[in-house]
Amino acid sequence: MKLKYGLIFLAGAAVFGWGNTKVLNHWDRNKDPDRLAFILNISRVPPSVRNLDCNANATTDVIVTCSFAIDPREFDKALSG
Repeated sequence: MKLKYGLIFLAGAAVFGWGNTKVLNHWDRNKDPDRLAFILNISRVPPSVRNLDCNANATTDVIVTCSFAIDPREFDKALSG
């Protein structure tokens, strides 16, 4: 009986994970578009931003570096902040 409920839970978690990437990206702060928008001082990142990955490996100060791909036509929107 426990195995049945465990499998149902795992199946639900898998469906939630694949269908809800915005929620999961919010939990994974390294891929959260809101974090990049805050760093760039813009209200939201342009829709063409892909492959977002941020890193904060400093030990004394917080230094966050982010890499991402963006459509060149929307690059000026990322610099408006």
